[in-house]
Amino acid sequence: MAPPVIDRNNPWPWLDPFTEKAEAFFNGRDDDSAALQRCVLAGVATVLFGKSGLGKTSLLQAGLFPRLRKSGLLPVLVRLEHGSASPTAAAQIRTCLHKECTAYGLTMPGNPQFAPQLEKPEDRLWLDLHTNPVGLRDAHGQTWQVVFVLDQFEEIFTLGGQDSERQRLDFGALGDLVENRIPRALENAISVDEDLLDELRLDVQPYRVVFSLREDYLPNLERWCDRIPRLGPNRYRLLPMQEAQALDAIRLTGGDLVSPQDADRIVRFVSSQQEGPAVGMASGESAEVSIEPALLSLLCSGLNLERQKAGAAHLDASNLEQSGGRIMERFYDDATLDVAPAAIAFVEDELITPDGVRLFYPLKSILQNPGITKADIDTLIERRLLRRQPFTEGDRIELVHDRLAAVARQRRRNRESVAAQQRRLDEARREAAAKEANVRADLESKARESETRARLRAEKDASSQRRLQGILKFVVAALVVLLCLAGASAWFAREQSALARAAEGKAKRSAEEASIRRLVAEGQAMTTGAQSGGSILGILQLLAAHRLSDEAYPQASPGALGALRAEFMRSARLLHLSESDEAITTLDLSPDGLRIVTGSRNGSLQLWEAASGAPIGKPLIGHSSYVNSVAFSPDGKAIVSASRDHTLRLWEAGTGNPLGKPLQSDSAVCSVAFSPLGQRIVAGGLDGNLRLWDAATGQMLGEPLKGHSQRVCAVAFSPDGQHIVSGGDDKTLRLWNVSSGQPSGEVLKGHTEAVYSVAYSPNGLRIVSGSSDATLRLWDARTGKPIGDPLKRHRKAILGVAFSPDGRYIVSGSGDYTVRLWETETQKPAGDSLRGHTDEITGVLFSRDGERVVSGSYDKTLRLWTVAADDPTSVVLNGSDKALKSVAFSPDGTRLVWAGEDQDVHVLDLTTGKTTGKPFSGHREAVYSVAVSPDSKRIASGSSDMSVRLWDAATGALLVPPLQGHLGTVYGVAFSPDGARLVSGSADGTLRQWNAGSGAPIGSPMSGEGGSVSSVAFSRDGRRIVSASEDGKLRLWDTATGKPIGKPLVGHLKAVNSVAFSRDGRLIVSASDDMSLRLWDANSGAPIGKPLTGHTHYVNSVAFSPDGRYVVSGSKDQTLRLWDVRTGTPVGAPLEGHSDVIFGVTFSPDGRQVASVSGDSSLRRWPVLESWAERLCAKLGRNMSDSEWQRLVSPDIPYARQCPGLPKPGD
Repeated sequence: MAPPVIDRNNPWPWLDPFTEKAEAFFNGRDDDSAALQRCVLAGVATVLFGKSGLGKTSLLQAGLFPRLRKSGLLPVLVRLEHGSASPTAAAQIRTCLHKECTAYGLTMPGNPQFAPQLEKPEDRLWLDLHTNPVGLRDAHGQTWQVVFVLDQFEEIFTLGGQDSERQRLDFGALGDLVENRIPRALENAISVDEDLLDELRLDVQPYRVVFSLREDYLPNLERWCDRIPRLGPNRYRLLPMQEAQALDAIRLTGGDLVSPQDADRIVRFVSSQQEGPAVGMASGESAEVSIEPALLSLLCSGLNLERQKAGAAHLDASNLEQSGGRIMERFYDDATLDVAPAAIAFVEDELITPDGVRLFYPLKSILQNPGITKADIDTLIERRLLRRQPFTEGDRIELVHDRLAAVARQRRRNRESVAAQQRRLDEARREAAAKEANVRADLESKARESETRARLRAEKDASSQRRLQGILKFVVAALVVLLCLAGASAWFAREQSALARAAEGKAKRSAEEASIRRLVAEGQAMTTGAQSGGSILGILQLLAAHRLSDEAYPQASPGALGALRAEFMRSARLLHLSESDEAITTLDLSPDGLRIVTGSRNGSLQLWEAASGAPIGKPLIGHSSYVNSVAFSPDGKAIVSASRDHTLRLWEAGTGNPLGKPLQSDSAVCSVAFSPLGQRIVAGGLDGNLRLWDAATGQMLGEPLKGHSQRVCAVAFSPDGQHIVSGGDDKTLRLWNVSSGQPSGEVLKGHTEAVYSVAYSPNGLRIVSGSSDATLRLWDARTGKPIGDPLKRHRKAILGVAFSPDGRYIVSGSGDYTVRLWETETQKPAGDSLRGHTDEITGVLFSRDGERVVSGSYDKTLRLWTVAADDPTSVVLNGSDKALKSVAFSPDGTRLVWAGEDQDVHVLDLTTGKTTGKPFSGHREAVYSVAVSPDSKRIASGSSDMSVRLWDAATGALLVPPLQGHLGTVYGVAFSPDGARLVSGSADGTLRQWNAGSGAPIGSPMSGEGGSVSSVAFSRDGRRIVSASEDGKLRLWDTATGKPIGKPLVGHLKAVNSVAFSRDGRLIVSASDDMSLRLWDANSGAPIGKPLTGHTHYVNSVAFSPDGRYVVSGSKDQTLRLWDVRTGTPVGAPLEGHSDVIFGVTFSPDGRQVASVSGDSSLRRWPVLESWAERLCAKLGRNMSDSEWQRLVSPDIPYARQCPGLPKPGD
């Protein structure tokens, strides 16, 4: 890759360093350049060090070198090679010196005839520099002193460290050079011939040496300082740019290309992209804005490229916060887009060490790896991810920058993580299958043993009875004894049978639990495409695992629920999933938007209800081979289909009956479309021709339209019916005049692979195309000119494209299994990709209202997606711009109440989704706690104004005067189960009880000397109150007497923030600043099990689910977590969405939702637990059949409906 040309139009070099020729464009480092020059002039050896990404090479080449030349110093840049066949360091330095002398017309140092017996390069280099006359002279007689600059010197420790002996020899030669020591070979030669001294100047050192290396390799350099002492004292540390320097690097470098406002935006944005302390900043240094030059150059180069493409005069940095991202990561991902996976893996595995250090690799060796082509490497070089370096034994390849090595290392870790996850999944399946087999074998063995013991006992008993009958004739008394023995024997047999049944039951439960865990592993693998079987059966397996484990297998339940939640999140924007008997190859939507038609590989067509995804009638049979394309007529009454069997067929859309005879073509028909009025049909063929047909008569109209040189994969009529656009395997699009059948305008060129899909915008002004080159392109339909750059995000061929009805969006479906939405005007992605398909997506389209997208795939599914980019995994309500502190559902489930720092109480009507009138106003300061009475008619609130207020839940009227008495913030309020009492807890360290009707205080305040009371709750019978305090303890109180019950509950290590009773009154849960939750026996006060850990910051709020089986917690770490009370384990991954501290959480009365409030001013409602199952079921159309259950679950486990409201095939 040639270095980028730096000029006024391209003033930034991407990730390449500024060269000496680009001195005029290297700005912001004047002080550093001058300081480094002073260091070089101050001593023989200088060490320049700094973190990666700070521009050390640029500082040397564009900052230091011009200053040295003005001072009569010749900089000689050296980057040492460390291959096994590379010359020694001294030889390489000598070669670089000779090249510089030649380039600048300077006399060569030394005398080749002098001391010819000293042939080694390390000896000749020292001789050259010290032989009379010393110094270098130009044509004008000026003397120049050499400054050797060893850049990226850390490579002597990384690449050179692989050969310790060579490393030792190189450092020996460098030590002789720096310390001006006479090499040993020369000493020996002088001892033999002292006349050599006459030709040498041993008293001078006519050169200087600069070592430049990464800061993290300074310890490696220190180990050589005892042998080369001059490496120690004279050093310069390069730090990140400060704001003023960065602004100069943009304004002075960019000149008229950048406005002052945009320069400020760029600096702020790059600063925000740097993780943690600025690169190069030591702990404790100033935290002012610091900028990494590599990121700055990369961003400015990218913005400048966009400017050039847009033909603009100035950079546009107005949208960085919205469109930006991690700069280096985005650059890496864009550079590797469309590159073969083998080439990407090679970069990440072989061009960096395990700890992220860049490595060279011979180009010839790279190209010998399977799956890697020279085109891939050239692409990565062209995109400036890799650099080609000429070496003596051939070109070598390396990453262009150390910062990219860090990104490659992370991508490698991601790949390894995915592979490890797959290995764990495979292992889990194997273990589950082995366990299930072992358990079944054990069960069968024990059953046989039990049967044998019972049979032997029975035979023995029968024998005993026969003997007893013989003896009975003689000894009557003995009969009684023998009868007793027989009874005892029978009893023993029954006991043995009972033990066998118990063992059998235990073995059966163990086998069923193993089956549940296997269902979870296989279900996840199916839904992600890691295992065959399809998404529908994968989801049904997850649901089956949930149904089986929910009640009977608590140890397996959290894993099953967690898998459900993961699938719910993954398919959040999926509305419905329909399955086809065959792979779907193409699809179209009826003009009224009510029906979808699909084609399949086996030659059949199928009609579907667009709203529900249910199939309509039986498949339409007629084609004998693959259906490539289908289309509805504009009036929706007919369907046309095109097939590999060389025919088009027309079908009556209402009945599915064929209309007339097949339309015969000379070749396989690849694409088809109706004209806007429905009078014509156009078809593209395998032979590269288009053909027009009369839709009413089935007659071909005129001659074929010829122009494409290969298969025509896509055709479409313009909205006015006057033109046709076609796309072919010849990589082109062509426009045709319908009336004349002649080409219209020039061929549309730009794609680099076959064009598989085309579509007109609704206004007919634009065309979109999708190609095997994994890009979309927009074209001006009138001029045929491309509009903007290709749309790149897909990683494989794009097989389907469509415009939204209003033309604002484009949808694309790809062989990378994803659906993507794009903004037509900006040509940028609209939200994240839609994922879920497990095979290539062959067709996409918008619903008539533009709110949904339909996709079909080879994975035999038809999917309906929502276009809305809102997060469907939680409902967000922003009620104010102040932090929200507390939230509560009404027991009847009709209202949701919350409050916070805006001093008001808010009520949301859950039946309408709207707030009820105005907020309840009256508090003078922030409201920290709210509660709803058991009859849902009253609301209580506690505030930092030290009062408690009672409100009418329907009207917001204050029911009684404020309840006064506390001397500090009221952090907790709760109603008794009968609604007659109210308890409040305060920062004043007391609890108070109040008459919930009159507001009168009940008894004296309750104080436990534990400091501020943060939370209170009543037991189910109303006889006890639990409180949480800042001393880390919980206290139980007798409601009737106000006295403490027993000793405080001790276990937390820091303040307890929240407490709750389970509905049955048996358990208490608490949440603390020690980042844990604890469960307690409400009767004994003893802790139950170990603390529930997982949050990474204070846990502020906690609540039980209505059935007492689950707990939800909210934390300062901005997440909610669900916990299974029976096992103490988390249920699924944390719920993420809040951007600040979570202060309050609560369950809905039916346990299907959780509400949370946060310092980010938002209220969120989250579907949880059974809601995950219900919402997944809503996407499906059926349960497993009996045969599927026996095959996928177990023939030994009774059938359980996965989705109670859906049919079971065969019912």
